[in-house]
Amino acid sequence: MPLIRPPGSATRIDDRVEQVPTAIAVLSPDETLAGTVEHLLATADRPALVRGRLPADRLPDSLDTDLLVLDAREPHRAAHAFALLRTLRRQLANLPTLVLLPAAEPARRAVSRQSLQNGATDVLAEPLDPAELALRVGNLTALRRQRDRLLQLDPLTGLANRAEFQRRMARLLAGPSPQARTLLVLNLDRFNPVNASLGFAAGDTLLQATAQRLANMVAGAGGAERRDAAAAGQPATPWVARLESDGFAALLPGARGDVRLETSLAALGRALAQPYPIAGRELVVTASIGLASFPADAADAGTLLQRASQALAYAKRRGGRRMVWFDGVVERRAADRLLTEQQLRRAIGADELRLWYQPKVDCATGRMVGVEALVRWQHPERGLLGPQWFVPVAEASGLIVELGSWVAREACRQGRRWLDQGLPPLGIAINVSVAQTRRDGLVTTIRDALSTSGFPADRLTIELTESLLIGDDEATAQMVRDLKALGVNLSLDDFGTGYASMTMLRRFAFDEIKIDRSFVRGLPANAEGAAITRAIAGLASDLGLRVVAEGVESAAELAFLRGFPGSRYQGELFSRPVDAAALARMLAEDRTGPRQTPDPSVPAAMVPAAVTPARPPDQTG
Repeated sequence: MPLIRPPGSATRIDDRVEQVPTAIAVLSPDETLAGTVEHLLATADRPALVRGRLPADRLPDSLDTDLLVLDAREPHRAAHAFALLRTLRRQLANLPTLVLLPAAEPARRAVSRQSLQNGATDVLAEPLDPAELALRVGNLTALRRQRDRLLQLDPLTGLANRAEFQRRMARLLAGPSPQARTLLVLNLDRFNPVNASLGFAAGDTLLQATAQRLANMVAGAGGAERRDAAAAGQPATPWVARLESDGFAALLPGARGDVRLETSLAALGRALAQPYPIAGRELVVTASIGLASFPADAADAGTLLQRASQALAYAKRRGGRRMVWFDGVVERRAADRLLTEQQLRRAIGADELRLWYQPKVDCATGRMVGVEALVRWQHPERGLLGPQWFVPVAEASGLIVELGSWVAREACRQGRRWLDQGLPPLGIAINVSVAQTRRDGLVTTIRDALSTSGFPADRLTIELTESLLIGDDEATAQMVRDLKALGVNLSLDDFGTGYASMTMLRRFAFDEIKIDRSFVRGLPANAEGAAITRAIAGLASDLGLRVVAEGVESAAELAFLRGFPGSRYQGELFSRPVDAAALARMLAEDRTGPRQTPDPSVPAAMVPAAVTPARPPDQTG
């Protein structure tokens, strides 16, 4: 793949490396040696900035130089020179070292051999020949710069990598009289499906094209400033970098409200919205962008990157395809999510989680035939929290695996307990998120929950979402087959809201389809919903699948659903979600049909408005 070459090379690291003279440090008791080396290199038409430095027992932690010249011409100082070499290799392993040797044999040969053994990159004996010195200096500095490029550049795009970008940004912002800057961090939305469906070559092409569009904007926003800085001998802004897989960053002149900056950002938005010609097709790939300004939002480079990244995360949680500036709201919500994650991690092992159950009811008989298990969090300070308050945080942090394992174990344990109490047998459904299926161990978790509890596998239903099944993922197909092999039922949740097809229903051997509440609401007056519900119910009947309607709240909606044989429903018309004890009472009463009055089995705490007085940590996407 070719490297990106932005206009004017404004974003290239190698420009800035090669446009400065070679810097050489000389370690020698001879204070005239530095001047001699500089003169010899000038004579050979290779000017260099040579600085003298007396030898010491300990080298500094860093040397801002391209090459170190170590004087070992006096045999009696060779041992000290070798000690410095060994120290150098430990502290500054990447710095090339040229050792100057005595002219006379056998000392020259002995010092040469021991210098190389102790880590010298090259050696040169007296008398010093200008041409030979220039050649060796050129070779060593070229090697150093090539190595630096490999360490500093992203090989796919030719942009700075994360480490180099952060190093140069920190140096710029910590310099004398720093000016206002804005850091932009960018992630492509849904980049992974491009790799998965079109291949990694197409993904690489997309990344290169994105880098080019970002570089074009950066060159326009800061090209004049870069030229002025170079003319004044000041370090250039590091401009643009690739931080990670589909993540980029750019440091721009100006702050929020700057007309030139806002114009450049608007131009970038338009450029990113244009289709990408990749793999013989036109791809539209959107991006999320986070922005933070120096010094208004942060006083140093590390904090600036952190806050721009917080703004980016907020943009992605709101659905992506947007630019978000860092502000107090972004900071508070980031802190809220971190606190929620920490508290949830503790809660999973501290007996603070609860399962509540919403009945599934046979439309024809009005009898309860199953329940859906729904997780709640009995927070010690905020009361009973619904899943919208913590499940997104669990998915983003990886805690969803532990949370899902707890739900599976507790649902099966409670189902077994109801059977042992002699209550009518019920099916229990648990939800499995896409984030759970992306990690190994789901099948093992379900198997262990069944075997430990003794709950019958044919009474357990695993509810999967359509988004999990999009594409031709053999690993997902195998996971579904392994679940079916356990003897459990499979339900396709929120059917009709995504891209599920008849082929998908047959391939994955589902037992049940759930009709999303958006189609059920307002039946039968909702003509579009009625048509979709009829189509789904007919499809389920043809394939021999159960159909469950979600969110049924009125007698009219239930009357419409009764027209489909074998249909089931769940919703507030029969009962809100209740705890295990309340559900056991409902089973013992063998209640049929909708409740006629407010459900006395539902504690007031479960009324949505009273769940908690606060807002979720960030439930915006």
